[in-house]
Amino acid sequence: MNNYTNLRVQAMNQSKMMNRIKHNIRAIKSRSEISSQENIYIDLSDGDYNFYTQKSIKGNSEDSKGIYKNIKRRYDQDRIEHTQLYQDYRKDKRKLKDSKSTYAEFVFTFSESIHKDLGNKYTQDELISCAVDLCKDLEETFGFKPKDLFLHLDEATPHFHFFSSNYDDKGLSITHRYRDRDSLSSMQDMIHKHFKKLGMERGVKKSPELCGVYDYQTVEKYHTNILRELKQDITKFNKDIKDMRYIKKNLISEYGHKSKEVKEFDNIMKDQRETIKQHKNTIKRLESQLDQKYDEMEKDKMQDLEKSFERSLKEFQKYKEAGSKMFSKYKPTVMKLKRYEDLGSVEDLERYKNRYKNLQIENEDLKKDIQNLESKLNEYEKDNSYNIDM
Repeated sequence: MNNYTNLRVQAMNQSKMMNRIKHNIRAIKSRSEISSQENIYIDLSDGDYNFYTQKSIKGNSEDSKGIYKNIKRRYDQDRIEHTQLYQDYRKDKRKLKDSKSTYAEFVFTFSESIHKDLGNKYTQDELISCAVDLCKDLEETFGFKPKDLFLHLDEATPHFHFFSSNYDDKGLSITHRYRDRDSLSSMQDMIHKHFKKLGMERGVKKSPELCGVYDYQTVEKYHTNILRELKQDITKFNKDIKDMRYIKKNLISEYGHKSKEVKEFDNIMKDQRETIKQHKNTIKRLESQLDQKYDEMEKDKMQDLEKSFERSLKEFQKYKEAGSKMFSKYKPTVMKLKRYEDLGSVEDLERYKNRYKNLQIENEDLKKDIQNLESKLNEYEKDNSYNIDM
């Protein structure tokens, strides 16, 4: 059974940060909540790592409301300090933008063996002690001053959320300064250093394309790769259509067409266009699923998400195979047309030339559809290109 640790960090604008705090206090009900077990809250804002108090909290209780008010009051004070430091450094007294985060959020996650080991190999207090020591190390190494630590026990797998300051003595972002891969990798080394005493292991250092399912940004990269593969297959279909168009042009110039064969060839083109549209709908559905699932992603949801994309890939394979079968079905008809030697009457030839012009118009429409699809795929890749995977 896997027994790994993982750390991720994120910064966000003011409104999103307060919503994240509400979520962790459970003032906002978690969509991943599966039990009524109480969570643990630890106030680390005084910077004393040796003496801290654990407090059990339950969603939407008077205690949780009181904790939120205290955190909100403290956050407003830190925001004022952050703004003042930033203005002093800038010297032009420019206001701090709402998009600049005063707090950062860390998430400490564990693999499924914690269900078996917690309470048997180590206690909950020992697990919390390791997390507090990690918070201290993050402050001493990177400058993240501690604020609040939450242990969530009401979801599928226990995990920590740690909130810290996200500005230095110049009011500049700490997470932005340490966003490079080496710094993020050293944070993964750091979490392993503190939790290895409980028997946990560090995940293998890998490229973003090969990272495990517990890294949310890696999952996003995985989905992006799926979309990229779809784009490559669509490009292949586009090439097949161009080849068919070339064959069609040669057949018209050398042999002409009979009415029945022209209609069959038109059906091939229409079927290919329909296949492209189906791929486009598949991509839209995948993008929609990605948007809906991203905010809900916790470790307990990763397997379900992978199954959902496996079904999408199977559906795509079905469309791909259908397109291949359709091309194979009409390939003999195309070869048959090459063998026609009777050009027909002059009136027939003129009628076929007019039909060919109509086909050219339809082909141009298909080309525009493909270009629009490729453009949207490129925009999606660009929007999801930033990955903070360690």
